[in-house]
Amino acid sequence: SLAAGLAALASDERLRRKLSLAGKAQATTYTWERTARETVEAYRFALEG
Repeated sequence: SLAAGLAALASDERLRRKLSLAGKAQATTYTWERTARETVEAYRFALEG
């Protein structure tokens, strides 16, 4: 559950550090170009039905 996950994060420094590093690594994969391209693709998909 969400509450259990939050409790685990609150009590586990190692888990927080691990998830923080993973999040920062994931964030480096996003660029304005990628965001724009994926937004256009989503609009095209929506318009094509």
